Amino acid sequence: MSHTLHRRGPRETFDGEYIFLCMTAKGINEVGSNKAIQEFLTIINKYDLANTGDMKTGNKFIVDRNEIIGKIQDTSIVQGVFTDKEQAKAALKELKEADLGVSIVVTGIVDDVHKLARASDLNVIRLNIL
Repeated sequence: MSHTLHRRGPRETFDGEYIFLCMTAKGINEVGSNKAIQEFLTIINKYDLANTGDMKTGNKFIVDRNEIIGKIQDTSIVQGVFTDKEQAKAALKELKEADLGVSIVVTGIVDDVHKLARASDLNVIRLNIL
């Protein structure tokens, strides 16, 4: 797994899962970033997501997606979970074109995430972890 290191278990329990996180860096691009974070959610919500939400407001199972977008703050950390590779690839390409100026992290099985990034014309740096 990449980034969400808390995931454990057999590969098939999280194979084909792509988690997109969007956040800012405190003191760097935080002020006024709520519009970019809202745009991130607007873009990914066009797709069939297993889940989406904001760490403070909640997820799509307890709060309407539009309410989540409306409550975004500069310090919000938001996410969307894709279970369809083609939709994840399309969303990633759209996010790249939008160039929102905020951090977007894609989590999943490292090799799968790298393939997804390459398919979306993103540069991939492979880390050798010992």
